[in-house]
Amino acid sequence: MTRREYCLHQADLEIRRLIREGFGLFRIAELYDIPRMRYCTDRRAECDPTWLNLPEYIKEQGHGVITEPYLRERLADQVELILDKEEERVTWLKTAEGA
Repeated sequence: MTRREYCLHQADLEIRRLIREGFGLFRIAELYDIPRMRYCTDRRAECDPTWLNLPEYIKEQGHGVITEPYLRERLADQVELILDKEEERVTWLKTAEGA
């Protein structure tokens, strides 16, 4: 298993766990500070009849979408960052110990 495959696997496990607990994709993205994918500019959204017909509380959240593949990739990116920090710490400790 490559490092990226491992990160994607960890992301899958976390997404499944949170979905079982009742969280939706948007809530999971919010928990991990993952931004929505923008499908258009603000100016264009102001002319979009579908956007204009949405309730105000949805409009206040901003426009954009979250798909499972996108969420999975962004979570895997965060796992990679955590692994990088751990490797740095482990390398520093080994150097400090004279290994």
